[in-house]
Amino acid sequence: MKYKKIWFSLLVGSSVLCAGPNGPVDTGDMALQATGDIHITGTQTVAEEGKCSYNEYIITGTITGTDDDTGKGEDIVQFVLWDDGVLKDEANVTVDVGETIPINVVLSFKGLYGTGAPGVGVGAPEIDGGYIDPFYPKDVNGSCPRNGITKCWVTPHIIRAGGRVTFNAEIIGKAKIVALYNGNNPVKIGKRLVRLTDPDGDNIYSVTYRIPKSTLPTGPWLFDYKVRAVGNWKGDDWCPGIRVRH
Repeated sequence: MKYKKIWFSLLVGSSVLCAGPNGPVDTGDMALQATGDIHITGTQTVAEEGKCSYNEYIITGTITGTDDDTGKGEDIVQFVLWDDGVLKDEANVTVDVGETIPINVVLSFKGLYGTGAPGVGVGAPEIDGGYIDPFYPKDVNGSCPRNGITKCWVTPHIIRAGGRVTFNAEIIGKAKIVALYNGNNPVKIGKRLVRLTDPDGDNIYSVTYRIPKSTLPTGPWLFDYKVRAVGNWKGDDWCPGIRVRH
């Protein structure tokens, strides 16, 4: 899929009112919650006869924690996606106060954006200038996705060993097994696979897992967690997961 890149450099200053036509986001009480240099790209995939159309927005760059939201020296930065007064998607990124980390946040929703208000509203409201409304995605032609994994995401996307993380996978078609892997090895609790499940039937499979400390050596280390799906399609589907820091 091709994206038209629309770049914004967002350096935080004082609080700002980010109310827009798609979602009233008032950051008057969010002064200096986080700083960042953020880039936003967005596409609206228009599929045949409107079927399987979807919107996707990718927010990359860096953020720096400035406010202790948890009482443990952690700043929680929220990213939101609004359309015609409806919150379509959101994600939180946790960063230590005083630390700068890279981000790669994906927000999306099925269908075309509404016509009640221009574009969409997307970004991080607590960053001064970090919420854009209206934001216009690039229209691209598309088709209905093949069966298998269409998207994966984790919350948070960077975590220390011992912390909890939720893995999510959107899957089209009938999945037989959706499981968590560490590299090429299945993650198990005892002899049982750590599986992602879809209890409400919305094609979103999820599992929350505590990253063990015992599997990590002393010193800096990165572990690559992935999701593997087997179903009514040819071969296995894989998607990358989370970087684990120790």
